[in-house]
Formats: sequence, structure tokens, C-alpha cells
Amino acid sequence: MKVTPEFSAHLKFGLNEYRFSLRAAADRSLFFSHESAPFHGPLYGYTVNDQGSGHVESALMRKPVRSASEQWVVDTIQGWRVYHFHDTSPSSPVMGVCNVVDSDVLHSDASNIAAFLMHMARPHPDHYARIEETVRQVAPFFGAFVLREISPGQTQLLWKDRYSDLIYYPYQLSDGTIRYICLATLLLQPELPATVIVDEPELGLHPYAIKLLASMMHEAAQHTQLIVSTQSSLLIDEMSPEDVIVANQRDGETVLDRLDSESLGEWLQEYTLDQLWEKNNLGGAALMTWRRLYITVEGETERTFAEAVLRPHLTQYSLDVRPLVVITNRKLGTRGGVLDFATIRDDLRRMMRQDGNHDALFTTMVDLYALPADFP
Repeated sequence: MKVTPEFSAHLKFGLNEYRFSLRAAADRSLFFSHESAPFHGPLYGYTVNDQGSGHVESALMRKPVRSASEQWVVDTIQGWRVYHFHDTSPSSPVMGVCNVVDSDVLHSDASNIAAFLMHMARPHPDHYARIEETVRQVAPFFGAFVLREISPGQTQLLWKDRYSDLIYYPYQLSDGTIRYICLATLLLQPELPATVIVDEPELGLHPYAIKLLASMMHEAAQHTQLIVSTQSSLLIDEMSPEDVIVANQRDGETVLDRLDSESLGEWLQEYTLDQLWEKNNLGGAALMTWRRLYITVEGETERTFAEAVLRPHLTQYSLDVRPLVVITNRKLGTRGGVLDFATIRDDLRRMMRQDGNHDALFTTMVDLYALPADFP
């Protein structure tokens, strides 16, 4: 708090605005030193709509009666959705069961994807069928979703093989295929949220799947405000320069610069956009010093330690800690325990292939007690 005593934000939505400032209290908590929702009315001019100061939660959100312009700001911000489909482990929410009635909005981790698709199938059969066909483009063996109540009020993302009647569980798909199903469901749904934010959608995807992802993104952007964070040169190459905003650090501040074709004209005659990115001609290098650190851990105790102790400590060294419990039987979807070094080795190799970034780091955390003799 000594470095940044106050944080301020100013959001503009045409005639509407939302402004706020957060200040640090003595106990290091934050409170609103200013909050307002200004409106530039075409008939009555500028209205401040001041919400006061000193509160720790948004006064605008808690206001029992709002003006039309204030309500518009609240509805718009509440319509923002942030999605990240990183966790595709057998114990992740997307792999488990969910309530059949939990189908209004796709959750940020796709934990209710089965109910969401189940609810979509009957009123929007064309959208549902297109999602299935899009999945087949990257997973030719995929036949169809099998969505039903597996117990009273509960459903799960079951699926059927294209060439047989066998029904499988979601954990029997690869991590990349599960992520792609989540992305296709998000971007091809009939009614998109007002603003969709997706964090690193390229993780674990085949290069061809990234090209298809870019196509879905372009289509979705015609109906919603789509914001995607990425470090994928393949995904960047599917965009026009005007679609790309590069985050740079200047004098301790983060500055967002939108690319434009005119300033890159000579470069684009000889190089593609992804080549310029890889050569660092587009900037962004200062923020790309963050590196993912994958830790293959023996069990839940080690994962909890990595999340609670290692992650906060290593954040100061720009390391994004991602602990994953070792897969002991991929066919059965079981994790935990180390039987031999080959199990750890195979898990590490799988993660390396899925990440595909030469800057990523990989390590292990296992109990030395009863360590298998074949460990190096």
C-alpha cells in the first residue's frame, strides 16, 4: 500500500460512465473514496449520480432504487462473464455432476456445461447440433453428447463414440478436447452475454483447433464484446492488427496499445503477425516474463501445500504455480500416489505437450518416504 495508496478506474459506455476510486485503510483493507455513475443525457445534460464515499462494497449495487441510467450501468457490468477452462483434471468441476436446473448461464469453469447443453438442445437444436459438429472437426471419433438425468435432478457430460454405442465419461476425453468442448459451447451458444472475457483459451489445443477457435471468436465478436488474453502466436496470426491490444509496462505502469495496419505496413509485407509477435516487434515482452510452473504432486496434501504456501511466495518472482495431482490410471481417471517413476515421467511429458511453451517450467513434489527405487 505504500506504493499505490489509491486505485482509480473510469469506464465509459457511450452516454454512460462508471467511476470509482479505492483507497487503503490503516488495516490494509480497501474502501471506496469515490463512486459515481455519470450520464451524459441528450435532453437534460450531464448528471453525476454520485454514490458517496467511505463504503467497502459498491453503493450503486446495493442501492434499492436506481435511476434508469444507474440501472443500465448495473445491468451491463453484471452481464460481464469471465471464463477460464484450465482445470480439466478428473476431479475438476467440469467432469462432475451438476444440477439439471442449473442451466441459465454457463459458469466460468463450465461446471454446469451438461445442464447448459441439455437445456439448449430442445429450444435451439441448430446451435446444439453445430456445437457437436464443431467438436467432431477436432475429435473425429466424437459421436454425440448423451445428456440425461443420471440420478434424480443430476446430469453429467456423457458422450458417445461415433462408431459404436459405447457411452463414456468426460474424463475419458483428452484435456484439450474437453477445453475445446467448453469453448465451442461458450462461443456458439444462442444468447451470448454482453461481454465475454476468456483467459488463455489456446492451452492444450492442437494447432488446427486454434484456427477453428479463431473462427468461432470472429463470429461471436459480431454479437458480443469479446476480450481474450493469449500468448499464442498461432491465435494472433488469425487476427487483424486492429484486433490486437498489446500490454506493455512503461515506468511502472501497464499501458495498452492497439495495433494498426498502417504503422505495421512495411513489416507486414515481409512477416506475418505471429512472426512479428515472436520477434517481439509488437511489444508485450515485459508482461510476458510471467512463466507457468507446473508441479506434479503426489496427492491432495501436496497440492494444498503448493496452492497455499508456494503460490503466494513464488508470485513475487513472476511464477504462475499450477499443481496437478499425478494421474495413476488415465483409463479409470484415478489420481494420487506414486507407483513408479514412469508414472511421473508420463505425466510430465503430457503436460509439456499440452502447454507447448518453451518458457514453461515443470517439476515434482513427492514424499521421499517409500520412494520407488527406479527414481533417478
